Amino acid sequence: MAYIFREINKGEYENLTEGKSLPLTQNAFYGEWQSMNSKKVWRYSVEESSKTVGVFQVVKNNMAYGKSYLYVPHGPVFFKEPGVEFMHDFDKFVLDLLMKERAIFLRFDPTWGLRPQVRELIGSVAPKYLYDGSYQPKFEWILDINKSEEELLAWMKKVNRYTIRQAERLGVTVEIVRESFGKYFNKFYELISKTAARDEFSHFTVEYYQKIFDACEKDRNAFLTVGSYGGEVLLVNLYLKFGDTVYFLFSGSDDSERRVGYTYLAQWEAIKESKRLGYKIYNFGGYAPENCNYIFYKKWSGFSDFKRRFGGRMIEYGDFHDIVGDKFWYLVYKTKRFVSSLLRNLK
Repeated sequence: MAYIFREINKGEYENLTEGKSLPLTQNAFYGEWQSMNSKKVWRYSVEESSKTVGVFQVVKNNMAYGKSYLYVPHGPVFFKEPGVEFMHDFDKFVLDLLMKERAIFLRFDPTWGLRPQVRELIGSVAPKYLYDGSYQPKFEWILDINKSEEELLAWMKKVNRYTIRQAERLGVTVEIVRESFGKYFNKFYELISKTAARDEFSHFTVEYYQKIFDACEKDRNAFLTVGSYGGEVLLVNLYLKFGDTVYFLFSGSDDSERRVGYTYLAQWEAIKESKRLGYKIYNFGGYAPENCNYIFYKKWSGFSDFKRRFGGRMIEYGDFHDIVGDKFWYLVYKTKRFVSSLLRNLK
């Protein structure tokens, strides 16, 4: 039976996904965030035999030379496992969309894409050198917080327990902020700009972060931790509440006084707040496995060690799969990324 892909609006998408388990990036509000960042977003239902069996959001991203690509982050999402006809019909649908949008390729990395039978269904995977911070991470670090505080402390590495207690002894304070986020926005942007320079990553525009702060406060689906020492704010982190999980979403911290451990205490206070609110999982975000063979993720080793020391486990998402509409420009894109990965590996 053929699969049909029907474009739907935000309201229809929310109705179809109500009560369903979705990756954060396939929730309607994530699509709204991308729209706020001046990106074009489409939402589709996947229908088989007149029944809705899945959904997905597509985000259009601009590239150099007036080119673009499409991305379905951690999707499509299926309410039941896709049949063998899916990829044939999805390929045809995507190629038509690529032609209409004059985009080079569409990338998708479904959460169900690791099962062997599904990998065979989807086909070839994109090379490892194409992975970078522009896409959703393949690996994340999560902590089951459905335990007592004493058990969580026991699961941590000794150095973390020591650093948390040291921060408390030295007078570091961490405030949990549940409303009036705007009070701390300017400080957050100042600190995340410092963090981006220190850790060598590109951050979003001030307008984008402002819209995220405003949306989170309006939807009441987030909280902040504000870490201070000696009367000075040195850290502002944003955490998103979604499903049964709290996500460590954005972090801005100062270059100074890091020895006093405010980054550790802020994580611990966020974990305790997540427990208090009744959430089951604390998601630290992107992570690089030990002995990682993805070149880009190797630069994440420092903060990955930081996350791992809190205890928990790694989760892995599906591989990148690309459906190509313009073979010439896709080759140009791959060649550029390959050269960049070689240069990065030489550093």
